[in-house]
Amino acid sequence: IADRALPSNDGRGYVLRRVLRRAVRYGRQNLQAPLGFFSKLVPKLVEIMGGHFPEIKEKQDFITEIIRDEEESFSRTLDKGLEKFNEMAKSVGDDKVFPGAEAHFLYTTMGFPIDLTELMAEEKGMTVDKDGFEAKMQEEKELSEKARLAKMAGGSGKDMRMVAEQTAYLVSKGVPATDDSAKYVWDATLDGCAVKALFIGRGETEDGVGFVDSISKESSTVGIILDKTSFYAEAGGQTFDIGTIKSGSATVKIINVQNYGSFVLHVGEVVEGTMAVGDAVSCSVDYDRRRPIASNHTMTHVLNYALRDILYTRPAAEGKPPSLNVDQKGSLVNETKSRFDFTWNAQLTPKELAEVEAMCQERIDNEVPVDSYVAPLDDAKKISSLRSVFGEKY
Repeated sequence: IADRALPSNDGRGYVLRRVLRRAVRYGRQNLQAPLGFFSKLVPKLVEIMGGHFPEIKEKQDFITEIIRDEEESFSRTLDKGLEKFNEMAKSVGDDKVFPGAEAHFLYTTMGFPIDLTELMAEEKGMTVDKDGFEAKMQEEKELSEKARLAKMAGGSGKDMRMVAEQTAYLVSKGVPATDDSAKYVWDATLDGCAVKALFIGRGETEDGVGFVDSISKESSTVGIILDKTSFYAEAGGQTFDIGTIKSGSATVKIINVQNYGSFVLHVGEVVEGTMAVGDAVSCSVDYDRRRPIASNHTMTHVLNYALRDILYTRPAAEGKPPSLNVDQKGSLVNETKSRFDFTWNAQLTPKELAEVEAMCQERIDNEVPVDSYVAPLDDAKKISSLRSVFGEKY
């Protein structure tokens, strides 16, 4: 923790979470230790080890806070989880194998990592059906993937993903990368686009690759690749644009837009007519839908700034810098909401929430203009108000 590892659901953070939860469970169940016992051991650890590891002495308060927060979070479900485990264990048969489906329930509902369930089962002379657990995890992933694909396929049941086979095919046919610079233009139809490829789904053609020369209503869900587009493909946490693509004889309603390598795939359904490779078409984005998406995206950045200012910059200016900074870890932006994921080691207080909200509302009330321009990365890094995000190249 002193090296900035924080409990999370992946990577080293998940290793830390598993270790912490095993310790908390053991203390509560086997030692009958009171709630919150684990974080209270930090001062004794610092007393014993601080001479050899001065960083734990310097960051004692931070370490204590992180452990206490994780301990409190797990304790909300720990007792119920232990009760559920004991109840499940009583119904285990003579083979002494704890069912994988039950282990999966403890993992998804009670926050019990699989190795913790295995340890508890071992204490009762049982083993866990690990294969059954993994199968249940895989089933969950597949259900999630199926739901995503169904949404993209518009209910047709087709697989509209373009993987290496499809992108390699496009490259071999000399299809150029899609120029999507017009996605930053507003309230304008983009004319003079050329259809470069038409896709009806993986496995939907004799060769299995999925590309055809023309599409019509009978094609069901289709994908269109153009030389240029004004549609925004799903990226950076922001959802895709919808709208229409029209040729002289056909109209295609676009319901999803995705990036595959350097190609933008417009997924939709033919409303009327027939469209063929080589046709000249126009792109019409639903800008009324995009407006709240753009506003929510802008406010994601404002929220990021407000959180950093309230939680870190102001306390630091008062000589009380927190041990942890606010860093964005993800976001989801669509026409109805904005979700912002960030690092922090505690729930925000009502006062902090009110101050963050007030700062965001102030920017809205002042109608602060939003401008953009493209600059070389090295030049952009010299702008004092901009931050480069770890892992990003722009």
